[in-house]
Amino acid sequence: MKKYLVVFTILLCVSVIAAAQENKASDKSDLTGSWNNNVYTNRFFNLKFKLQNGWTKYDTDKIPVHQAQDTTTLVIANNIETNENVMVICKEAVADMTTEQHMTNMKNKLLALKNIKYEISDLSKEKIAGKEYVTFAATSTVNGMTLTQKYFSREQDNYFLSIIVTTLDGDAAIKNIMKSFQ
Repeated sequence: MKKYLVVFTILLCVSVIAAAQENKASDKSDLTGSWNNNVYTNRFFNLKFKLQNGWTKYDTDKIPVHQAQDTTTLVIANNIETNENVMVICKEAVADMTTEQHMTNMKNKLLALKNIKYEISDLSKEKIAGKEYVTFAATSTVNGMTLTQKYFSREQDNYFLSIIVTTLDGDAAIKNIMKSFQ
């Protein structure tokens, strides 16, 4: 009887561990997604991004991006004609940090910049492609041009997925760009 109890306990532990790992990325290659023509697909985050006319995507492996070890750049794309830019990154969540805490940290990093002075909105929530994101907007006027950035983030399986959109044409341009996410 003890033998069956030990075997049952081991099987139960293995099942619990397997279930806990089911939706986790086994390594960073599971997180990166891929491009097919002009559509980026990431199955882990259940995210698609379709390039609009005039947009160019960049191979994130070949662009030197200064980032922390726990951050992976998934998408960099821009439209040179309109000076619009999209960046999608994921970052490993730390301990029990909430998405709101993560976004507050992002806001604080922007506010700490000495060369650029940002006006930053309060955190709010917005749905993108059916998923709820915590978001904030940051604006700065440099040489008479107003730069608007909007940050979107959500947590999934101990990762924060963040989308950063930059434009000189304000909120309407950001809303148009966000229609590219599915």
